[in-house]
Amino acid sequence: MERIRAKTDDTDGYVKRDYNLAQAGQRIAETKQLIARQREQIATLDLTNQTSEAAVLMLEALETSLHVFEHYRQLILELHLANPSKPDRCDASPTLTRRKRPAQVIGVPSIAAE
Repeated sequence: MERIRAKTDDTDGYVKRDYNLAQAGQRIAETKQLIARQREQIATLDLTNQTSEAAVLMLEALETSLHVFEHYRQLILELHLANPSKPDRCDASPTLTRRKRPAQVIGVPSIAAE
């Protein structure tokens, strides 16, 4: 489904970019705090000889999320630097970062192509 965008002045695009950057920065800060707390929790579990397997898995998930948020922030900045005269392109929708399907990555023809 194609997004329809109303014509706006150039400052609207910069506002969106700044909002997206601020939101990404907030997510990064929150995730770093969660990672620090999770590491403390793992240390506490280890000190009390309790199993920390689930806590370690959660830590790995949080670290993956942090990486995704940092990548998203970098994408917003790269889009802005690539198109400084078109600020509305800095809106970094998820469709811009869509990954190839596994069949496309390894060169297996998809069923739809037949």
